Amino acid sequence: MMIELTNSEGLLMSYTTDFIETILLQLISSNSYYINGDNEIIFIMISRNKILILDYTYHINKTIFIIIL
Repeated sequence: MMIELTNSEGLLMSYTTDFIETILLQLISSNSYYINGDNEIIFIMISRNKILILDYTYHINKTIFIIIL
């Protein structure tokens, strides 16, 4: 399954659920956050099955989506 998000600059990003699950597993073990520098997206673990995705640019921190796995 693909998850498609649009950031504040209108860029469409597609992520597979496998990619999101991998990020979540890394966050569970590190208790941190993950930054995708290519698209300026931050993944933050909220709970063991929820990830908060933020659009990170120099002038905006905008919530794009909360994913529940």
